[in-house]
Amino acid sequence: MLKDLDKTDKSTKKKLRIVALVDNSAYGMVAAEHGLKFAEIFKADLFLIKSNENADLKEIENHLKTINSDIVIFQKEVKNLYHKNFYALLEEINAILLVLGASRVKGMAWFTHKSALKLILKSRIPCVVTGLKSPVENAYKNILLPLDSHQQSKEKSLWAGYFSRFYKATVHILLLEYKDEYLKNRLYENTKFTEKLYSNLEICYEKHFVEDLGGDVDVFSLSFAPKVDASLVLIMTTKFYTIFDYILGPPELKIIANESDLPVMLLNRRDDLYVLCT
Repeated sequence: MLKDLDKTDKSTKKKLRIVALVDNSAYGMVAAEHGLKFAEIFKADLFLIKSNENADLKEIENHLKTINSDIVIFQKEVKNLYHKNFYALLEEINAILLVLGASRVKGMAWFTHKSALKLILKSRIPCVVTGLKSPVENAYKNILLPLDSHQQSKEKSLWAGYFSRFYKATVHILLLEYKDEYLKNRLYENTKFTEKLYSNLEICYEKHFVEDLGGDVDVFSLSFAPKVDASLVLIMTTKFYTIFDYILGPPELKIIANESDLPVMLLNRRDDLYVLCT
C-alpha cells in the first residue's frame, strides 16, 4: 500500500527505511526494484521520492506489488535534492540506504553518474547506484568487498557484513597483493580487523587475492565480480580531490558508470557515517 509519510503517525517513523529516487524512466523503475530488494533484506519500509511530477508513483507501486506485496511503500515529492533539507529528511525518516539509477547519457534518467555523485558526496548514509539491470533472483547473496591500504576501508567491512547478518550473504574480500612493504602492512591491518569483526559477528566470508599490477583494486573488482556471482561492490568515495580528479573526475565516477550495470554502494569517508544498530 502506497502511503504519504506526512499522514502517518510518528511511531512509524522509527522503522528502518530504504529510500529510492524514482522517475518515469527505466532507470527509475530499476532503482525502485533494487530499493524493494533492500527493503526485504533489511526488513525495512520502502520510501519513494520523486521530483516535480517526474514519476507516476502509482504505476511504480503496482509494479512493485507484483514482486512483493508485503513491503510498505511511502511516497514523497522533493523539489531540491541538493538542499540540506533533503539530507535532514533522510535522517528524520530513519533512512539507512539511498538508491538511485544513473545513466551515462544525459536526459535518459533523472541522474547522470556525475550528478548522482554530487548528491552522494553529502550523504551520511551509504548510497547504491544502479543501471538498467533489475535484481536477479539471488541478488545480493554475494557481496564483493575490495580492501586496500586505506584506514577508511574498515567502514566498508562493517557494511558488507550487514548483508550476511540480515540476509546470510557471503562477503567476498578482494585483496591486492602489494609489492610495497608499507602498503602491504596497512592492508594486513585492515584484513585482520575485518577477519576479527566477521569472526565475532559470525559473518560468512571468503578471501581472494589478486596480483598488484599497478592498478586499483576497486576498478579490478568490476571484472572480478562475475567470478563469484557478486551483485554488489562496495567502494569509498574520494574525500580530497587532486587537480586530476577535478579535470577527469574521481576514480569512483568510472566505477559507478561500469558497462555491466553492476550496482555499486558508495560510502563517504566521514566521522559521522551512519551505522546500523543490530
